Amino acid sequence: MAHHSATKKSIRQIAKRTEDNIFRRTQMKNSVKKVISAIEENDATAANEALENAQSKLFRAAKAGVIKKETASRKVKRLNAAIKSIAGSAKKTVAKKDTAKAAAKPAAKKPAAKTATKAKTSAKKPATKATTEKKAAAKKK
Repeated sequence: MAHHSATKKSIRQIAKRTEDNIFRRTQMKNSVKKVISAIEENDATAANEALENAQSKLFRAAKAGVIKKETASRKVKRLNAAIKSIAGSAKKTVAKKDTAKAAAKPAAKKPAAKTATKAKTSAKKPATKATTEKKAAAKKK
């Protein structure tokens, strides 16, 4: 048991933070489950609405430190890709037109790699007159 008042206070703060984080984690997981269930039902509009809510919950959890920012971004990205795939299956004719347009466009040229690079010199800088005189004086001693 803690004896100092500051330690007792920190224990109370930790308990409150833990409770808040559990609540945030639960909200986040439930919102993601709603998106997944809408995707499984092939309901793109409901999935998009649920994704907006899930995205908000995920980034709030990341801001609070419950999960990492990269994890939240990755989850949103994967959910969004899943929604696009179910929306894309309903709009295959539009997708075929888009791929035809992309195939008609020429590929963008990449800039040529630099072939001539400067050779790194490993030679030392030329010594100044003062340093050469000091070295010569040191050798004489």
